[in-house]
Amino acid sequence: MRKLMLAGMSGLLILASQAAVAEDANGPAPGTRAFCHNQWEGMVANHTTGDQTRAGFMHSCLSDARGDAMGGNTIAFLGLGAIAVTVTALALTRSHNPASP
Repeated sequence: MRKLMLAGMSGLLILASQAAVAEDANGPAPGTRAFCHNQWEGMVANHTTGDQTRAGFMHSCLSDARGDAMGGNTIAFLGLGAIAVTVTALALTRSHNPASP
């Protein structure tokens, strides 16, 4: 049973790490300067900046993104990883005594 739990937790850790890496591979994370810069460059290329200045847009983008920094699936992946580590640690530290009830 212990080996099964360890194998399951290893699978969950691998799944969580792959999803977190895949999320980062899609481009700069929201809330970073690189993300806001890319947004601004896209708006300039499409002529949709309106009366905004770059400084004003960057301030607004960075301010808005700070509130959403831990949004999305990041919290779910961190929680899944924490649960997997906890269960794995419990499985490794628990002694197996078949004589006890």
